[in-house]
Amino acid sequence: MKLKISSWGLRYLAYGELDLVKEATTERNWMRAHIPHLIRPVPFLWVNWKEDTLKRQSIESALQLYDSLSDESQEFKNFKKYQWFSAGELEKLEPEIGDKVNQGGAIYYDTNVDDARLTIETLKEAVIRGADVISYCKVNGYITEKDKIIGIKCQDLENNKDFNIKGTLIVNATGIWSDDLLNNYPENISKPLIRPTKGVHLIYKRQHIKNENCVIIRSVSDVRGIFVLPRDNFSIIGTTDTDFKGDITNPFCGKEDADYLINSVKFHFPNAKIGYENLVATYVGVRPLVKEIGKSEIEVSRKHLIFFNKNGLISIAGGKLTTWRKMAEDLFEMVTKNQIFSDKTQVKGFSKQKFLIGLEQEEWQESLNHHKINLDDKVIHHIYQQYGRGAIKIMKLIEKEPNLGEKIIDENDFIKAEIFYILPHELTTHLIDLFCRRTEMSLFIDHKKSSQAAETVADLMALEYSWSKEKKKMEIRHYLEYVEKTVSFI
Repeated sequence: MKLKISSWGLRYLAYGELDLVKEATTERNWMRAHIPHLIRPVPFLWVNWKEDTLKRQSIESALQLYDSLSDESQEFKNFKKYQWFSAGELEKLEPEIGDKVNQGGAIYYDTNVDDARLTIETLKEAVIRGADVISYCKVNGYITEKDKIIGIKCQDLENNKDFNIKGTLIVNATGIWSDDLLNNYPENISKPLIRPTKGVHLIYKRQHIKNENCVIIRSVSDVRGIFVLPRDNFSIIGTTDTDFKGDITNPFCGKEDADYLINSVKFHFPNAKIGYENLVATYVGVRPLVKEIGKSEIEVSRKHLIFFNKNGLISIAGGKLTTWRKMAEDLFEMVTKNQIFSDKTQVKGFSKQKFLIGLEQEEWQESLNHHKINLDDKVIHHIYQQYGRGAIKIMKLIEKEPNLGEKIIDENDFIKAEIFYILPHELTTHLIDLFCRRTEMSLFIDHKKSSQAAETVADLMALEYSWSKEKKKMEIRHYLEYVEKTVSFI
């Protein structure tokens, strides 16, 4: 999991990685055009803080270059160009940052995204186009023939059964687990390949910080930039960037991580009322950075790497969430150059296709006028931005059963109809999948109310899946144990 931002390639300008910035921003623009409900423009505020060494000229030069790399000679453009504001104007735009502004600041635009929904929707688009998808499957080894990998040995984790899958080409695209499945390292590849770094995020109700934009602040402990990102009624604070040695499958926020973020926000937002007592949730992601000798965590490039080993396994590692499509296209180009599939060719950019789930705001409004469902405006906005065309199906479910418009928790916008849309369409095996990997309920439902929410959702899943009482209790316990670990430092 990441900060829920698509792009922020701006930081890589400082390291001279102009190609990476251009790649990330142009991919962001394509997604915003073709998955409009899910890739949403957000104003970012780059303040010229009094303690900053960067002055107005440097900030404006960086943003001019950022906008140019994004839009020049591109079919898809960014939402808006940057704009500079004086210190007095910033007081009106972002009143809570007080008197810490020097020469003013600039508003520029990136986007936010629910990364879990982007992943799920991408898988569904692949299935529509003929792909097969398996969930809860572990790879335990390779099938080889004459020293060439021709398949994988798999384990069905739900039924504890072993099975094999054979193929002409096996791709190792496993992120932080890349080293576990890379059996032979080419001479020019670092061993280990992956340098995992931990990124921690805190979530508060927005009323406790009162940020109007996504404000970029500086850590009071080091030079790292931190975002205070608005998401409807909430603010997401993040992120840290530290080498991680723990269990990469289950990383959690610690007291030191939380204090690092809280102290920096309080310094830049002097009136912020944030602490352990009103923390809504935490979440942590582990970045699969490609190892570069002699560089700190923050300096390691986010470029991706693609290579074959002597057994014919092709691996792809590194990269950014925003560049997922380009990474896949680059891999396909390498496969084509090696003539593995002689009958397969591609045109550059061929996968920049509109997602079938994508829904424009105008079409959504037409659907609302047709269905005449009595729902709170915030709930209507929520289901549109999370599900796109799927929101129309959710509306139809509510038409048939109006009680499905009821909220899971009164203070949040999640509703019961979402559950009955997700279960038949998205291979949702467990309760924790629904909270963490299909919706953002684990992030925006206060951890103190997790038990109430888990009971409500488990009842709905038990109805759909015919769970026994024991099965339902086990699913609830498993999810609540996870929640407890996310806030164990309190």
